[in-house]
Amino acid sequence: MRARKFGHLDENHHEIANALRKAGYSVGEVSSAANFLDLVVSSSHTTAILEIKTETGKFYISQLETIGNWKGNVCFVQSAEDALEKLKTHKFLTDLEKEKILQFAFRQRLKSKAKNPQVTVKHLEKELNL
Repeated sequence: MRARKFGHLDENHHEIANALRKAGYSVGEVSSAANFLDLVVSSSHTTAILEIKTETGKFYISQLETIGNWKGNVCFVQSAEDALEKLKTHKFLTDLEKEKILQFAFRQRLKSKAKNPQVTVKHLEKELNL
C-alpha cells in the first residue's frame, strides 16, 4: 500500500480498482494527490471520479468539498458491484446533490475546530438522504 496524505487506502480500494479493470475500464489511482479522490475511471462512453469508502468509513471535509465542486461525473462507492452498477447506469451525483454536499461541508467546518474535520459515511447519508 502506498502512503496517502490524509490517511490510508480503504480496505476495499484494490478490490474495486481491480474489478473495474477486469470489466474493461481504464482506472487511474489518484488517491495520493492531496485533497483529491480515489479513482479516475473511464470507458469509451464516460469518465468519472470515484471516492471509495467502506460502510464505516469517514470523509474528510476537504474530500466533500472536492466532490461538491467537481463539474464532471462523480460518485462514492462501497463495493465493486456498487462501482460497476453506478458506472453502467450513470448513477452519478446530481448538481443538486453536490450543492447539498458543499453546504453540509461548510456547516461542518463552522462546527469544528479541527483543520480538516471528518464525518462518517452514515452521517453524510442521513443528513443528505443519499
